[in-house]
Amino acid sequence: MPPAADPPAGHPAHSGEGAPGAAGASGHIDPAVAAGVERALAASPAPNTAAFARLQHDPAFVPPGFRLTERSRVIGHGEAFFGRAAAALLTWQVQRGSAFVFVDVPARVEVGSVSVFRIPFGPLRPRVICRVYELSDTPTRVGFSHVALAGHPQFGWESYHVERNAHGQVRLVIRVVWRPAAWWMRVAGPLTRVALALVLRRNLAALGERVRPRTPGRPD
Repeated sequence: MPPAADPPAGHPAHSGEGAPGAAGASGHIDPAVAAGVERALAASPAPNTAAFARLQHDPAFVPPGFRLTERSRVIGHGEAFFGRAAAALLTWQVQRGSAFVFVDVPARVEVGSVSVFRIPFGPLRPRVICRVYELSDTPTRVGFSHVALAGHPQFGWESYHVERNAHGQVRLVIRVVWRPAAWWMRVAGPLTRVALALVLRRNLAALGERVRPRTPGRPD
């Protein structure tokens, strides 16, 4: 679950130039959503170059007071599957397959792009606004990282990567560095970790389901 701005010094809330708008599937931006994105960007801290460089060169970096939650799963095998999984990952298929509600989301993941979702969270549907700050694209590893902006129920950042090892196994790896931001998450205490684990379980299952060939007669 993507984590929000205001973290400790050095939180990489912004990278890249400008503040791109969030384009919805229809190509039209709801003025209220656009205003919310602008408020989130304005309330998020300016980048701290030294700390941002540390995060880029030290992916294991976890600031004091934050938690690390990491999950991974083998989702397929072979170069062709890896290619399909990478393409799906960079068009938000993990989120789509996890029943996230797309509010204003660009068609493809790009550094600097802003996405707005609502995430099923028990009886709640909190709105989450995130900005992509890293994109990886190598023959064996493809993915991205994004940071939560102001108004997100969590502070922190999250990464999704598809990796292919020497044996051809294709694995989805999700890494979340987070702490509660919304009052209801702080009140929930340990239950927030349980809820995050359930969301990540959906994420891990979603990509393989979106990439595997459909069985004839099986509903989408």
